[in-house]
Amino acid sequence: SRSDDIFALFHLPIGYKITEVDIYSSANLTFALEYGSFNSDSTTSIETGGTTNSTLTLSSAETVEKRRYYIVSIEYTATSEEIWGGRITLEKV
Repeated sequence: SRSDDIFALFHLPIGYKITEVDIYSSANLTFALEYGSFNSDSTTSIETGGTTNSTLTLSSAETVEKRRYYIVSIEYTATSEEIWGGRITLEKV
């Protein structure tokens, strides 16, 4: 990822799985979903190739696990671009 990416971290409830991610912004920007562990300095990619203002449906639902945090990494190209919000769709396991 680039040093000028925007990151949002989420702690999600155990017993659910992530199925979709939606991010809304002033331009169509690329984003990815990753997770990190509280006892490691690395992250693991879950899904790449998302585009803001359209739904990213995960190719394989990601079950939320204990001790993980989830990251949406958005790559912006101009300082005038704005991130308005987003949502992560969960389903009960």
